[in-house]
Amino acid sequence: CHDHKFDPVPTSDYYALAGIFKSTQVMLSFRVDSKWNARALGPASLEQRLSQLEGTIDRLDRILVLGNQQQMSPELRKSYSDELQAARTAYRAIPKAMAVNDGTGADLEIFLRGNHLTRGPRVPRRFPRIAAGFSQPPLAGPGSGRLELARWVGSDRNPLSARVLVNRIWQGHFGHGLVRSPDNFGHLGQRPDNQPLLDWLSLRFVADGWSIKQLHRRIMNSDAYRMSSIAEAGTRRKAGLSDPDNRLLWKMNRRRMHAEVLRDSLLALSGQLDETMGGQPIDARAFDNLSSKPRSTFGFDEPRRSVYLPVLRSAIYEVFQAFDFPDPAVPSGRRDETTVAPQALFLMNGQLVTGATRAMAVALQAEPTDADRLARAYHLVLGRPPRQDEQRAWRTFLAGFDEPLSAWQSVCRVLLSSNEFVYIQ
Repeated sequence: CHDHKFDPVPTSDYYALAGIFKSTQVMLSFRVDSKWNARALGPASLEQRLSQLEGTIDRLDRILVLGNQQQMSPELRKSYSDELQAARTAYRAIPKAMAVNDGTGADLEIFLRGNHLTRGPRVPRRFPRIAAGFSQPPLAGPGSGRLELARWVGSDRNPLSARVLVNRIWQGHFGHGLVRSPDNFGHLGQRPDNQPLLDWLSLRFVADGWSIKQLHRRIMNSDAYRMSSIAEAGTRRKAGLSDPDNRLLWKMNRRRMHAEVLRDSLLALSGQLDETMGGQPIDARAFDNLSSKPRSTFGFDEPRRSVYLPVLRSAIYEVFQAFDFPDPAVPSGRRDETTVAPQALFLMNGQLVTGATRAMAVALQAEPTDADRLARAYHLVLGRPPRQDEQRAWRTFLAGFDEPLSAWQSVCRVLLSSNEFVYIQ
């Protein structure tokens, strides 16, 4: 209904972009979804394979129905049933995706002051001029323009796409992006801490074929990434005065593990983590009728990596809730990092932590002496040997227990609750 208050984005640019999506036909336009509204996409070979499998399934269904009437032998029935099951499995394995249709291309009229009854001039479909330039021609042709928009977003002519993505990847590794307002590159956003570095990484990213894997490799092989978060005293005094926020990265930022990393680490330390790659995350039937089930039956106990867990807006996993998992109902450019009591309570009494410490305590019993068990526990959790003062304190602590397994479970719980474990140095 008005021009952007701070950035040079006029009302006409909003309607020019909206016209692209207005010309797109989605399934929401149908009150009842039916097979007649579906259109097959993909190569002819895939369509032929689908047709063959559908024919096989239909044929075997008919054979088994007739077999019930004609008393088919158990051996033959089992053979047909196995073949039917294999055909259904192959049919389900073929990937499917929701798609849209290109409707008739149509430009929109500006609604003056946002009033749909007061129409202004018609605006041709085009990309935002602040990024695509003021000399760009309007989109022509019968299509909606979605394909042209997608190609422009992913092209080297777009000044923002590569920079925004590079900034997000950098933020994931360092805790802060080169632009510290990751979801605002406009006038109200912050200026880059290192503009030449952001531009160079963006150019290399595009030159590498937009390879995110290569971008990760380039960042993680850099001197900046491999620095310690504990700087020498002299460096700390000098750099702390000129760059107290560490914007120029004279040391690595100290970061707390994300909730997903913390969960995976607990499962890995206890030997329970399922490292299977790909496939279905968990049994989808565990999420049927969520409102009538207790939270413990939602399937979060699956030992697969957290990246495979579903994100349910109405039922966020308790580990994620405690450790600042972003609200899935709203866009979030950067995670908050809070320090609150429920985090400490979870690390002391949480079901996941209790299970992990129990499994670790059992595994430590394979070591011959208490000193070996302590060294093994420190190596697993903290990646270093225990100091002399720590060894003395733990010897005194262990002497007060009659039950060794309970004692070592307490040792593991203390180590897992320490800042040295939760924070990445």
